[in-house]
Amino acid sequence: MLQLMYRSLVCTSLLALSACGAIDGGSDDATFHLRGVNLITDSPTVKFYFNDTSVATTTFNGASTWQAAEAGSFNVKFKVVHPANLNSDTTDDVNETDIGSTISQAFTKDRDYTLFAYGTMADPRMIVLDATDQRDNPDDNIVAYQVANVSPNAQSVDVYITAPEASIPTAQLVGTLAPGQYTEPTNLTVQPEADAISDDATRTVDITIELREAGTNNVIFTSTALTISEQTRLLFAVADNVGAGPSPVKVLEVVGGSTTLIQEPDDQAKLRFVNMVQGSPALDVAAGSFQRLIAQSVAFRGESAYSKTANGEVGLIGTQAGNTSSFAFIEEFTALADQSYSAYAIGTTSDLDATVVAEDDRIVPTQARFRFLDAAPSLKDKLLDIYVLQANGSIHFPDDNTSTTDTSPSFSSVSYKSATTYLTLEGGAFDAYIALAGTETILVGPVRLDVSNGTNQTFVLTDNESAALEVIPFLDTSP
Repeated sequence: MLQLMYRSLVCTSLLALSACGAIDGGSDDATFHLRGVNLITDSPTVKFYFNDTSVATTTFNGASTWQAAEAGSFNVKFKVVHPANLNSDTTDDVNETDIGSTISQAFTKDRDYTLFAYGTMADPRMIVLDATDQRDNPDDNIVAYQVANVSPNAQSVDVYITAPEASIPTAQLVGTLAPGQYTEPTNLTVQPEADAISDDATRTVDITIELREAGTNNVIFTSTALTISEQTRLLFAVADNVGAGPSPVKVLEVVGGSTTLIQEPDDQAKLRFVNMVQGSPALDVAAGSFQRLIAQSVAFRGESAYSKTANGEVGLIGTQAGNTSSFAFIEEFTALADQSYSAYAIGTTSDLDATVVAEDDRIVPTQARFRFLDAAPSLKDKLLDIYVLQANGSIHFPDDNTSTTDTSPSFSSVSYKSATTYLTLEGGAFDAYIALAGTETILVGPVRLDVSNGTNQTFVLTDNESAALEVIPFLDTSP
């Protein structure tokens, strides 16, 4: 059984120990190395600070590159990065704020440290994985790995691996890990393929990670087989699952400063239906077969609840409500595991189609995210520029002599049936103007957009009952 090492850096009070170390740009004298990994499920970008110096910056599910610092003791804390706002008159913007408590931690020379931020914004936690040689590639024919449990949802888990090319043909217990625990590095010796041309051929091993409830055979996660080349050093982090499931956890693979989210073969997606066709009858939508209805009697401006769906090819059949012989549309799309989607009915009653749009449903309490979807059939041959301004702001086109600063569109050349990317801002009131692309012809605006932090929204442009353009909001977040 591998020795398990536990280091929990969750503190409930501010520690005032002054750091005696200093951040160093890369000297090899008395230095250690560190990287940060952000697994806080509802976080924006997180910065790791030693004293008052930022040493690592990571997005959610991301890792920073290795940094060198002089050995010593530091006050370690997190800060979250706040989004921009559009108010040019604001002079006291807060770009970063502390979350959680500050802790004191000693860092020893010639050691490599991985700092995990995990938990939630309301309950942030940290563990420090302390080991040597985390930055170095293993020798020929060797794959090295560690496993860390940074998932409050997981509780204690038994970790198993299978690696046939490393003489582990069936699931072998690695260890039992409670949250905040990790294993020591383990080396796998990769055997050559039977038909290898020479001993110098690159060797690979297929590794499968399996998690079970501690002390039981109840499997809660099984990865796909990961093909890993020799001389690779891996860190597997058991993390909370913020996707569609079904497992409460996921595993994040960390190699250097890169990360890969490992999926289960049966991971699901989720899907809702939104009717944006003015004048259409209420619609039913089935996925795969008429026996699996995901939406019933959805009228214009209406939306269904989200339904779980298997990943892979999904066929959608839209019919008039209660009449399976009256087809409205047939649409196929590829659903990715743990991804959320909305299928929008777009067009006219005589030319109705469905467009499936992937969406972000992860809630971040310090920011608002919103985007636009052009679903207006009256504009199907037009491209649009969309301007988003602070509420009561003024648009200035190039020939406007009242201003020396032209207003740039937030989104340019948006086409019919397409969605923009998300705009991430501090929540508040905004005005949107929709214009013909490359012109000063404003079709709609100002349209007041009231967006709150902790929401993701899609604003859909469509034709209403009066043949006028209308912007309708839909939340892209759900329980």
